[in-house]
Amino acid sequence: MLHKKIKLFVPGGRLATDDFAHLIELCKLVGVNHFQFGRRQEIIIRLARERVSHFERSIKGFSYEIEGEDGYEQHNVVSSFLTDGICPSTYWMRGGIILDILDHINWNPSIRVNITDLKQDLVFSFYGDVNFIPSDQVNFWHVYLRNRKGGDLFYFPFLIHSDDIHRLVADYEIVHKDTNLSIEEKTRILHERLQSRLTPTTLGPQNQVSEFHTYEGLHPYGNENYWLGIYKRETKFQFSELEAIVSLCKQHMIGYVNITPWKSLLIKGINNENLTDWKLLLAQNGINVGHSQAELNWQINDFDDDAHELKAYIRKEFATHDIASTGAIIGINNDKQYSFSHIIIEKTPLLKLFGSNEVSTYTVYVRKEFNPTYNEFQVFKKWVTKSGLVDVLQKAFKLYYEKAYKEFATFTTKPLIVEKERVMNAKIINEVVHQCKSCGTVYFPEIGDLDQNIVPGTNFQALPESYCCSVCESPKKAFIAVNKKDLAFVS
Repeated sequence: MLHKKIKLFVPGGRLATDDFAHLIELCKLVGVNHFQFGRRQEIIIRLARERVSHFERSIKGFSYEIEGEDGYEQHNVVSSFLTDGICPSTYWMRGGIILDILDHINWNPSIRVNITDLKQDLVFSFYGDVNFIPSDQVNFWHVYLRNRKGGDLFYFPFLIHSDDIHRLVADYEIVHKDTNLSIEEKTRILHERLQSRLTPTTLGPQNQVSEFHTYEGLHPYGNENYWLGIYKRETKFQFSELEAIVSLCKQHMIGYVNITPWKSLLIKGINNENLTDWKLLLAQNGINVGHSQAELNWQINDFDDDAHELKAYIRKEFATHDIASTGAIIGINNDKQYSFSHIIIEKTPLLKLFGSNEVSTYTVYVRKEFNPTYNEFQVFKKWVTKSGLVDVLQKAFKLYYEKAYKEFATFTTKPLIVEKERVMNAKIINEVVHQCKSCGTVYFPEIGDLDQNIVPGTNFQALPESYCCSVCESPKKAFIAVNKKDLAFVS
């Protein structure tokens, strides 16, 4: 049976309990039996093609988009509102400020909008086309813009007030579409249109490496309150489970449920006196809230069944070999412009071995410096077979812990570099790496080659003469010096 993929928009991931109940009933009528949640806090469903017209007639009052030939033209607005009270926050982020902003963005933008607090670490920042981060000044926000051409992220050197965020979003929607405009021209246009509403600034906020280790289960917060996180291994929430959750929310006067970017459901405002009811609900519906962290820190694309299968295989191998992946976020086939993963596994075309069997191989990438504001990914290992992925990932984890915790525990977010400065920097910086002439593999000193016991930080000149390419086994003399800026980094 052919299906259509549909996204239902839930701004900020916050959905009224009554609306959730109504939506479930409407979807049941057209033959849907479960919901999945997307990476941008939306609801996603698959629907038989012959039922689409019935769905469109029935779904009045809810914003949605049916996938077209070029994907989706609209995007859900991501926010960290759901972390209020359960994570650290900027001191003035109280009183529904994000909700007021979401109310003003009363359309489904064609660009990805993220409104997040850097002090919390449940909803990641910097993977939108426009990203708003609270400053130290009450009601003023830092702005990070992603250029459509190249996908680089730049700091907009102005603060904007909460009341004007929707105006900046609307203006950037227009200029973002034009790939002929440079980021400098786009920022100039924004400045001209919003000049009276902008406050000049020079420095972006400081961020720290941090991980929110718990996405599920019952956890206390505030004054005798609890929040409940529910994660599903296949990311499929059956309606029988959701109806039980909605019913108990109504019984306990919980007005909203929250969708997280981890494709999970989060319910806040559970009173201590009602805790037993929720424990009973979990038990009666067989809902597991005890998954290992190795299963949670993943970025899987919406509707990507192959990625789910690969994740299940790797997760099982992690458990078998007792491998820790604490804090490291792993993506599979992610669009590198919009991923907040530290490590990305990308499937490569099928190879024919010895002229007969075909085998899938993978390339493993690591984010530059593991800094979420950098949109550059370096090749960590190419032509990795499925059975070899776990070993390669374990080595990537070691590099992550070395860099993220020891060297980059605190970093300043990437500033805006204008085109003139970028050209000058390219002339000044002449960093050389070495690349294999035979297969194109690059030796990065900061990564080393753990397969050959070459530790990170070893310069190419210090490699033994017996060193050979880790992919094609060409000798050391087959490597040539290449300017790093000329390499084809993935971004």
